[in-house]
Amino acid sequence: MILRKYALVLILCALLAACSSGGGTPTTTAAPTGAPGVTAGAPTPTLAPTATAVPTSVQGRVILVAPDTLGTGAVALVSALTGLAKDAGLAFETRPALKPEEIPAEVKLVILLQAPDDLAALTAAAPKTQFVAVGGSDLSAGGNLSVVRQLEEQRTFMAGFITTLIAPDWRSAGLLPDAPANLQDAFINGGRFWCGRCIPMYAPLVLFPLAGALPAGTDAAGWQSTLQDLQKNILEAVYISPAADSPDLLKAIAGQQLIMVGTQSPTLGVPEGAIADIKATWAATLSFDPLPAIQKLWPDLLAGKGGQAADASLSWTDVNVDLFSVGRQRLAQDALNGLLDGTISPLSVPAQ
Repeated sequence: MILRKYALVLILCALLAACSSGGGTPTTTAAPTGAPGVTAGAPTPTLAPTATAVPTSVQGRVILVAPDTLGTGAVALVSALTGLAKDAGLAFETRPALKPEEIPAEVKLVILLQAPDDLAALTAAAPKTQFVAVGGSDLSAGGNLSVVRQLEEQRTFMAGFITTLIAPDWRSAGLLPDAPANLQDAFINGGRFWCGRCIPMYAPLVLFPLAGALPAGTDAAGWQSTLQDLQKNILEAVYISPAADSPDLLKAIAGQQLIMVGTQSPTLGVPEGAIADIKATWAATLSFDPLPAIQKLWPDLLAGKGGQAADASLSWTDVNVDLFSVGRQRLAQDALNGLLDGTISPLSVPAQ
């Protein structure tokens, strides 16, 4: 009986020795002192190599040319483009400006968030490089230049829709450039797409939304004068187009307790002491989003196929949900979806 017990003990010892000497257990190394996320001296497993954030074999370069102040959504745009470049094995960088002589041969793609005056010189200087320029509807694609068009009539239509949607008694107006004239039609059509014959319940009884138009380059005092004329009809909300936008005008409107919809961040260029008053009545910022269009063009661009065209999307940011509620945003999104898929035209609603 005793011999059988000793034999059992010897067998167990042999099994334990075999387990401790096996090759299937990961080896460990001491972590370097001060390494983030670990305790100095603690053993860490030796793992197989994983993909790094920077491509190990860079096949070319992508350059994003954008102003120093990209505005709302810049971080998401840069992050998305960085990811696209990484997945394609391309290095990525941003610059505030680019000259024709600054485009080396390894640059496969240049993305310009604003079409520069020397666009033709840039594309000619690097004929094997693909270019994407973001601009208005007058920007033409061709050769190694593709374009992402920002259709201002679409944004103005949505501005009319949203401003009228959030204005009590539909009392809305837009401060718009006098050219092109179709922007005034787009704004009014946007509002009437929501409420038809937008007749308020209380006097003065006029058809909303209203539009005040002035030449581009008009100063803040001129826009304030136009707004005062519109205010005779008792406004509740106003859209500030890019032509009218200025810190001085925003400060003046904030003092009138009008709900505002604009096209750039309400804090841009505004003195710190005035920001709180402006944000208190700021409903939303309507801005173009070029990323979906760039993603759509991306495969052709990397394949060297230029001359493509796509339209930028629209989004709203800086939202004050007390003024532009989640429910109203859903209504606006439905209208925007129709606008982007072509089932709604910004100039399709007849005047009443």
